[in-house]
Amino acid sequence: MKQSAVSRIERDVVSPSLETLNRLMEGMGEGLMLSSVGLSDPVPGGSNQSLREVLHDYQELTSEERLAQAAKLSEMATELAAGASDAAA
Repeated sequence: MKQSAVSRIERDVVSPSLETLNRLMEGMGEGLMLSSVGLSDPVPGGSNQSLREVLHDYQELTSEERLAQAAKLSEMATELAAGASDAAA
């Protein structure tokens, strides 16, 4: 996948399809798994907030805060992918 296509996803210009997300995950040595979670249920992974509360908090962020958060997530994903490829080598 071209960097320009990844950049459009990262900048929230386009919403990737599940097929595209799966290809990106496979590129990091991972697989995509989906499950449903009730809006009133705690967020998986140990959060004590419901999904509804997390979404509400996200919607209150400014565009600059959302961009900074997306950049940090992208940086973390890159580090994880680099670690996965190092471990596989």
